[in-house]
Amino acid sequence: MRRFFSSALLLTLIAGVASADFTGTGAGNAFVDNADVSSSISVTGTTGTIVGVEVTINAMEHTWLGDLTATLDNGTTSVTLFERVGQIGGAGFGDNVDTSGDFTFSSDGTDSLWAESAASGGALNGAGFDFATSGADDVPTSLGDFFGQSKNGDWTLTISDGAGGDSGQYAGWTLNLVSGSSIPEPTTFGLLAGRAGFVAARRRR
Repeated sequence: MRRFFSSALLLTLIAGVASADFTGTGAGNAFVDNADVSSSISVTGTTGTIVGVEVTINAMEHTWLGDLTATLDNGTTSVTLFERVGQIGGAGFGDNVDTSGDFTFSSDGTDSLWAESAASGGALNGAGFDFATSGADDVPTSLGDFFGQSKNGDWTLTISDGAGGDSGQYAGWTLNLVSGSSIPEPTTFGLLAGRAGFVAARRRR
């Protein structure tokens, strides 16, 4: 089970250094063969620059994971969350894996979607995982590309279904952004401050 929480005590100690999380939700879509579907979340009126990003695709169901590519874009930067899992060098159809549950990708994620897909036996429930992001051929990408930018703007999740014959949908998506202002000298306190609001305990079972 995955748990994500902010430390109120830490936020109190470093008030004025890091601002609170932004959390927003976007609409879901049915996947369309050989086409893109997108959903946006508009962020306005926030301050500070980004130091943490988490994206959860809620209740993602598809009958062939290897068909799908997902990206997050804020109008300035685009990061691939995953791309055609199991497809090597653009050849083949990718992993024939049925997906279900919530799939979370974060700037400090450590789980591998490719490894979990390969070990799934044909069915993968995303609950309990905190995935690192990757592109084609499982080459790492990074939500850290958004670090230092403003939270404000239109954030768009796009999911492409790159083949025909399989179907699915997702119920919606959740965006968590953490921002901080200037961080003090790099003492332990300062390092903790830079990640305020993104303190997390994650446990899988």
